[in-house]
Amino acid sequence: DARMARILALSPGGRYFALATLDDDALLRADVHSLRRFSDDGLKFAEFLRILRGVLDEDTPDVIVVEALDARRSTPVARAQAQRTADEATARGLAVHSMAVSQAATVLEREGDRAILATSLATAFPEVAAFSDAEPRRRQRLIAAAALARAVARGT
Repeated sequence: DARMARILALSPGGRYFALATLDDDALLRADVHSLRRFSDDGLKFAEFLRILRGVLDEDTPDVIVVEALDARRSTPVARAQAQRTADEATARGLAVHSMAVSQAATVLEREGDRAILATSLATAFPEVAAFSDAEPRRRQRLIAAAALARAVARGT
């Protein structure tokens, strides 16, 4: 009985970013990190990179999935996070996937609706449910990361 791949998912963002690690359908990590205290994009990116490298070392994922971003609607910091995550994964010999949250929602729930997806993930993972009262951007980032990890785990 082979172990399922350990999947680390990133939902990047200029104010908040989320990392979720899924192993055998158990959510090992469900973190939302704030970058709001940094006014400089360079400092935001340095903090992101410090956290990402620590998580990669600690969680030892087999696969990385990065939320696919819309270049017109995402920040330069978020795009840099996504690119650097893919670069770090490649340098470590890890498989890298890019997926839109809407694609993950369709894989996980036939309707592909974000509200249904959020409810489904909160039911599956108490860690996600604990964020139900969080600031909306924080909650959205965590839901996105958890959805991406779970969708890749389901073989997409």
